Amino acid sequence: ALSYIVGALIFIITPAILFLLGSSWQPFENVTAFPVLSIVTLVALGGVGLFGGLTCVFVGTELRGVRERYFRNLN
Repeated sequence: ALSYIVGALIFIITPAILFLLGSSWQPFENVTAFPVLSIVTLVALGGVGLFGGLTCVFVGTELRGVRERYFRNLN
């Protein structure tokens, strides 16, 4: 169940991070604003978030199957 939660969090957090990185914002008053990342970088980071979340979900599915097979053979 933990891997499903982590996968869902990655799916939720990734668009928020992409939104923040896709805009130019100034962290402090006397600091130069951060530059906007290129679309290629944003797409790559989005892909990493998407496939990272899917990896967590698929690992959780496989671990559930391993657990069920292991405990079924013990009885």
